[in-house]
Amino acid sequence: EILDEREKQVNHSLKLMVRLTRDPEESKIFGFDAEEWIKLGLVDIIVPSSRVTATDDDMQIEKWKKLTEGTNVKIYACQEDCCLYFRRQNIETTKGFGKQYLDAGADKLYFSNYFHINFCSWDKEKRKYEKERLYEIWDACSSYEKVSNGDRRCVMTYQEADVTPIGVNP
Repeated sequence: EILDEREKQVNHSLKLMVRLTRDPEESKIFGFDAEEWIKLGLVDIIVPSSRVTATDDDMQIEKWKKLTEGTNVKIYACQEDCCLYFRRQNIETTKGFGKQYLDAGADKLYFSNYFHINFCSWDKEKRKYEKERLYEIWDACSSYEKVSNGDRRCVMTYQEADVTPIGVNP
């Protein structure tokens, strides 16, 4: 209702996007019933995400896609800037994860924490480097064709047990 009212005020449509865990069942255990939200038409975009500090190559995109079949709800697969014990991703690993998620049915890619503390630094050279790095990554992942071409690295990662619900095997 709030979003509908705001759409009238700004005179254009608005979308409600929710960022959840990598798996619908995990999200439900944590109290986020995305399946019900989809049935009620409350959300427009779901962003499955791995833990906050690293990208997980085992996100359950297919499960999310199945939940949204026959609806207008989109799936944006989240990638974090880090993978494998805080190693920053590069273009090749970002493309590798991106292609995997798009092949699994994600509609788009969502980038989280794709920045570095130096991006806010007073050092102009560090800021310039970070800005160029981000633009290169964003461009390399801006379409399915781009993630499908050129060099890609596929990295095996996993969700750590400290961020899964009790009783769920990561």
